[in-house]
Amino acid sequence: MEIEAQATELTATETAVAAAPAPLKAGWLTRLRSFVKSRRHDAPGVLALAVIAVLETASTMAFAASDLVNARGVGALSDGQFQPTWDIGLAGIFLPIVIIAWLFGKRRPIRILFLIAVWAALLNVLSLVITVLGTINQHAGNIGAATLLVDAGLLWIMNVVVFALWYWSIDGGGPDLRGTPKAKRPDFDFPQQRTEIRGWEGWVPGFHDYLHTAFVISLGFHAGVAEVLSARVKYVNMLQATASVSILLLLVAKAIASFTPGA
Repeated sequence: MEIEAQATELTATETAVAAAPAPLKAGWLTRLRSFVKSRRHDAPGVLALAVIAVLETASTMAFAASDLVNARGVGALSDGQFQPTWDIGLAGIFLPIVIIAWLFGKRRPIRILFLIAVWAALLNVLSLVITVLGTINQHAGNIGAATLLVDAGLLWIMNVVVFALWYWSIDGGGPDLRGTPKAKRPDFDFPQQRTEIRGWEGWVPGFHDYLHTAFVISLGFHAGVAEVLSARVKYVNMLQATASVSILLLLVAKAIASFTPGA
C-alpha cells in the first residue's frame, strides 16, 4: 500500500511538473521585452524617416499629377496620360538599411544615415517649396486652386516632419547621447530642463517634443515653450519659418484667391 501511495504521489508530481509553463517560453518573453525596451529609444526616428520616405514619394507623384491636371484638365488622370513614378528619394533608399541597423542595435550607422537622409530631405523640402512657388501662376481656376492646396498641404506636412527629425537628431549630440553624461551642449532648453518640476525629475526630451516644436514653428513662427540656444538651430528655425511662410501665406493665399464660387 505504501508503495502504491508513493507511486501515486510521484505520478501526481510529474503531472504537475508537466502542466507547469515551460521556462523556455518565459525566457523568450523576457528577451522580447528586453529587445523592445532597448530599441524603443530610436523607434520614433525610424518611424519618422519612414514617414518622410512616404511623403517624398507621394509628393513626387502629387506634383506630377498637379502639373498634368493644370495643363490638360482632370480627365488626364483617367485616360492613361498620367504615369506614376516611384521616386523614393534618399530617405527611402536609406530606410531598409536603417531598419536593419535598428534591429541589430547599431546606433552609429543609424545616426550617420539619419543625418545624411535628414539633410537631404531638408534640402529637398526647400527645393520643392521654391519649385512650387515658381509654378504658382500656372494654377488657375478652381482646379488649379485645388491642386495648389494639395501641394501646399504636402509641403507643410513635410516641413514639420523633416525639421522635427532634424532637431531630434542633433540636439545635445543626438538621441543616443542626450540625457547621458556624454551629452553635448544642448541646442534647446525645455521647461522641464530649466526648472525642477515635481514628477519630471531626470526628464529627457523625446521625438514628440521636437515634433511639437517644429509644428509650432511652422504654424506660429516661434519655438513655443522650447528656448532655442545654439546658433545653428536658430538659423535652421529661420529656414523653417521662411518655408512655412511661403507655404501658408503665398501658396494657400493664392489657392484661396483662385477659387471662384459657383464655377
